[in-house]
Amino acid sequence: MPDVIDYETLVRQSADANEAIALKRGAGDFGYYRKPDGTICVDSYQRGEMMTHVEQGWIPLRKYNYFTWSHMSIHKPFDHLFRQGGAKELPIEQLIQERWAYPVWPRGGGALDYYHVDGKPVEFPQLAGVTLPDLKPCPYCEWKGIDRHMTIHIEGTHSKDLMPFRMAEALAKANQRPAEPVAVKEYILPFICGVCGAGFNGHMPLAKHYKKEHTTNVNNSN
Repeated sequence: MPDVIDYETLVRQSADANEAIALKRGAGDFGYYRKPDGTICVDSYQRGEMMTHVEQGWIPLRKYNYFTWSHMSIHKPFDHLFRQGGAKELPIEQLIQERWAYPVWPRGGGALDYYHVDGKPVEFPQLAGVTLPDLKPCPYCEWKGIDRHMTIHIEGTHSKDLMPFRMAEALAKANQRPAEPVAVKEYILPFICGVCGAGFNGHMPLAKHYKKEHTTNVNNSN
């Protein structure tokens, strides 16, 4: 009888989306890799997975050791790297994308500060002398981000807030729609009243209209 593999599901919550992974219980050795584009990522250090990643051009950052993937570390998977002095490994674009380059992180008492681990701010020497793109505030919450990430954040976090806006936008577009040409109306409603120009989809509705609206007027005029 084959062994039954026991899995646990871990969910990482971020400002933009929720990510879920199925993890084998006991397979908790994870570490950091540098991808061919320079991005630093977290993945398994199990032998099979590591060999696959190396074949894909990923470079294991072994000097920062490994850590256990748990319900605590999944929320802040880079904290181990920062504790080991690996903040310098991250490319500037990734620091911007993850907002580590900005003082937008809760510090306590409602204050915001740069990202910190164990009460100490994480220093990124690669940011020295770099001009960063400005963060713009979300129209629905206190989150701030660069333009190309704002849409992802709003769609993923404020879909319900967008509904009234989209309804209003749709109505505005509908009200601004140009009037249909007369020829189109005559095709849709081919039976036209010769007195007032009203259109109908059959001769019987046209006859009833004429009798009600125009025959009475003729009788009253006599």
